Amino acid sequence: MDRSSSKKAETLRALMRMLVDASEVVIKQWDAEDQPYLPGPATGQAPSQELFEARRIILGACGMCADLVQDPLERLSEISFSYLPARALHIAAEARVFDILAETDPSSGMDIQDISHCTGINAGKLIRILRCLCSLHIFSEVKPSRFANSSTSQAVVGNDPFRSWLILK
Repeated sequence: MDRSSSKKAETLRALMRMLVDASEVVIKQWDAEDQPYLPGPATGQAPSQELFEARRIILGACGMCADLVQDPLERLSEISFSYLPARALHIAAEARVFDILAETDPSSGMDIQDISHCTGINAGKLIRILRCLCSLHIFSEVKPSRFANSSTSQAVVGNDPFRSWLILK
């Protein structure tokens, strides 16, 4: 292992320790509240300073890990496409996909043809939009061409003020 590889390994180990420590803070919060969702805008509760800091550390460390382990050209290509997920989210919010999927069993999901019928969006285009958002864990493709809300998208169900905010972005 050369000096550069040694430095990278040291950095990755430090990031993993940070992730473990911050994760324990989040888990402790979950245990204390006995609820699957953490305080935040979706619940209307402000997180504690400790929880806020743990979230910040986890997100920052994950970004640093991606930068450290991902091929630079692959990373730059991924970043260059970051407009696509934002646009896909906008389309899903405008078409009320969150609310449409709330009507389905999360384990079996809803077929893309049915979602297409409800939204008026071509199924071929809609499946690409939903798969883009699935790659970010916003929705779940529970079976081929069958989609359901994730815990993230579930927070938008019936939340018209937030859905409207997504459309404005």
